[in-house]
Formats: sequence, C-alpha cells, structure tokens
Amino acid sequence: MAEVSEFLRDSRSDQEAFSAIVDRLLQSPHYGERMAQHWLDIVRYADSSGFANDYERGNAWRYRDYVVRAFNSDKPFNDFVREQIAGDEIDPANPEVLASRETQDDDPQAEQAASANSLQPRRAHFEAKAVSCIFLMMEGGPSHIDTFDPKPALDRLNLSEFVREGKTKSAMESGRRYYVRSPFRFRKVGKSGADMAENWLHLAEVADNLCFFRGCQVSSVNHPTAMYQMNCGNQFGGDPSIGAWVTYGLGSVNQNLPGFIVLPEVSWPQGSAPNWGNGFLPAFFQGTPLRTTGKPILDLSPPRGVTSVLVWPPMNLPGRCRQGFPVLCSSIRKQK
Repeated sequence: MAEVSEFLRDSRSDQEAFSAIVDRLLQSPHYGERMAQHWLDIVRYADSSGFANDYERGNAWRYRDYVVRAFNSDKPFNDFVREQIAGDEIDPANPEVLASRETQDDDPQAEQAASANSLQPRRAHFEAKAVSCIFLMMEGGPSHIDTFDPKPALDRLNLSEFVREGKTKSAMESGRRYYVRSPFRFRKVGKSGADMAENWLHLAEVADNLCFFRGCQVSSVNHPTAMYQMNCGNQFGGDPSIGAWVTYGLGSVNQNLPGFIVLPEVSWPQGSAPNWGNGFLPAFFQGTPLRTTGKPILDLSPPRGVTSVLVWPPMNLPGRCRQGFPVLCSSIRKQK
C-alpha cells in the first residue's frame, strides 16, 4: 500500500513514475521472493486447477526453489525461459538447470532418485541447533488464562454479562455470554519472572528454560477449522502442516524410518489427517500416524495362514507408483 500511495502522489508523468517504482522494486532484496511467489501461483494453479491437494507433482518443491533462486540472482528472463524449455539438453550435468524441468519430466528413474533423497538432511542457511522437534498439540487442553496468561481484569468482571453479535460470529460464539475468571492464582517464577498458575508445581522449577509465545490465535471457534489453522496456517486445510515443513527444512538422518510421525493419545484430533498432511509438498513429508492400541500400523504382516510369497508380488508396484501414484509409493516406502 505504501508503494501504491507513493506512486499516486508522484507528480511526474505516468511513464516516469512507473519507471521509478520499477527501479525501486528491482533494487529491493526481496524482489526475487515476491516475484517468484506470483510466478509460482500461476504455475501451481495451471497444474492443479486451483486445488493445493489435487494432482500431486512429487518434485515440485525443487522447481519452486529453482524459481526463487532465479529471481533472487537476477537471472536474465530469456535464460529463465530457455532453461525451463530445454534445460536437460543445454547442460545435462548441471543440477540447477535440471531442476527447472523437475515438474515437467515423468522419467521414473529420475523420480525414484528424487524420492530416495527427499528426506536427506539439508544444508540450511544457518547452522541448526535443533536436531529434532516434538510438537504437542493438546486439543481441549487447559485454557491459557488458567496456565500462563493471567487476566487481572477478569477478577473485576467475573460473572458480569455481555452480548456478542456480528455477521461473522457463529452460533457457538454469539449471544449472551459471561466473563469468568480463572479459579487459579498466578505467581512470578524463575529469574525471568514468568507468569505461571500456582497449580504448576514442578514446571516452575524449569521456567527459565521455557519460551512463552502468546501470539498464536485462530479465526474460527469451530474445532476442525481452528485445528487446521493452528497446524497448517489455513483454516480450510490443504496446506502443508507444521510437521511437514519441519521435515522439509531439516530432512532426516534416518532414511529407513519416517522423518515425521504422529502419536495420537486416546483419539485422533478433530479434522484428522489434514492436520499432519503434506499439502503441496511431496508425499514423503506427510506424517505417518501410529495407532494407540494394537499394532501401530495395520497390515504390515500377512494375515494368519497367508504367506508373504502370496501377498507381496501383487503389491510390488514400484514402476506404477513412480509414474502415477506418488502418495501410494511414499506410503509403501515408509511402512515397508
């Protein structure tokens, strides 16, 4: 909006004003990322008819990274287009130009090689201190006002009535409501003086090792959509989950097991699988859920009375997986 306002205030001719704003954008260090985002939006919608979780292109992330690098390095536009048309013929030994055609080629061998390396540890922009991530999504857990976020005003407003209305308010959140204070008292703990409810007896001892982030809010009070927004950043689902992004960013030192697993307690979260889905990333980055009772993963062993010789040959579909079933291929690799 600032650029638009400045353009409208410019008293020079339209051509001069337009040239000035283009020059200024070209000098911006973020120009490449912004332009690449617009370019990739066009590519993504052209390939998927507008749905993030429609037909999957397993190597699309390599092409996306190629586009971002091309814009950030000010690659000449004619070279940019030429590499996408015939990059594999121009310089077949150059992985950079080969990446420009990742989403267009259906070479089973190339896809198999890409699949095998999808979970390899990645070189980050900065040296990573974290080697793994445990994320506890406690749906239905204690409220923030009963744990680490005291609201002193609620002591004064306790049990007073108010009415919430509006076109964007659902039946779950509109109408007559009451303010209710927390039943717990709060205290300052640790050298940092963090706020913590008094019922946290032992957690207070490690308060200085904790980071309290109070910026996570969602737009919906409906449970499944709120879960999608929390885990995927989009209340309608379909985008990569936070676990998929962590796996994509860090990779995994273990190539024989999934890099991202889901451990439900008692039941699945509302909204189920999209909460740990891969969205538009390759299927290798989706979470692998493990059951809480019985076998963690069903059907890994043949049924009683059926030998593996009878079961496995019909399921041995590497060629078909690579050519048209990348999600199935990913699941087989994770669970073999």
